[in-house]
Amino acid sequence: MSEAQRTKAVWQRLEKWLSENFPEGLDNLRAPASDEAIASIESRIQMKLPEALKVSYQLHDGEEHNYPPGVLADGFWLMPLEQAYEAWAQLKDLAAELFGTDDTPTQWKSQVEDGIIFIKGAVKPLIGSPKWFPFADANGDVVRFLDFDPPQGGIMGQVIEIDAEACQSQVIAPSYLAYLEQYADALEAGHYDAIANGYIESRDKLSWEELQQWGLPEYLKNIEYDRYDTNAQSSQIDISSLAPDEEITIQPDFMALEYTMLKDMG
Repeated sequence: MSEAQRTKAVWQRLEKWLSENFPEGLDNLRAPASDEAIASIESRIQMKLPEALKVSYQLHDGEEHNYPPGVLADGFWLMPLEQAYEAWAQLKDLAAELFGTDDTPTQWKSQVEDGIIFIKGAVKPLIGSPKWFPFADANGDVVRFLDFDPPQGGIMGQVIEIDAEACQSQVIAPSYLAYLEQYADALEAGHYDAIANGYIESRDKLSWEELQQWGLPEYLKNIEYDRYDTNAQSSQIDISSLAPDEEITIQPDFMALEYTMLKDMG
């Protein structure tokens, strides 16, 4: 089957499971997006969307509201095209404002090793990029993107999940079509529950111990950097010895800043 045929087939599977197990999830689906609307988005983001995503939008332009009940599990909202574009523009601008050109593989490696950020697979631990197109989010905090700028070892168009607040970045599928097919497989295999309070929930949640085992992704292993202990350096400063008008610079906690700004977005 072609990619378009496979996409239509997997949507038939999803809708069948929902109709039998969680029919209220179907009520949130929007009418189809037009070919003109899809072409307009591609023109604005200067990227070609994969066939599977375009066919999905031609079937359903996302979902009406971003709260349960919905088609996706764990509170994720399948974003309509225009909302996806707005999120793309906002997140890429926020990432540039927060990090500029200072967010580098060297920093990522040191932060993984220090347990500050967690990465699974070949994905850059950013919060947004001009080469990432968002299609789903959970409460504005966790976003799933199509990644058109993967690091070494990644796949063009892979599906990634970015939880900026928890500093977690991971690859969850090699493509959008694979993402839909994996989800349909998991639903049919009983890995999700349709529960009474209005959403589909994963049976298995990631534990802290499992998160710690993500380790250092392959693309960062050969990165070399010079490490210095900022805490040790600052501990040598005797504040009581400073003159009344003497000034010192304290490095802000950029992760706390990121968290504050992301909460403001919501």
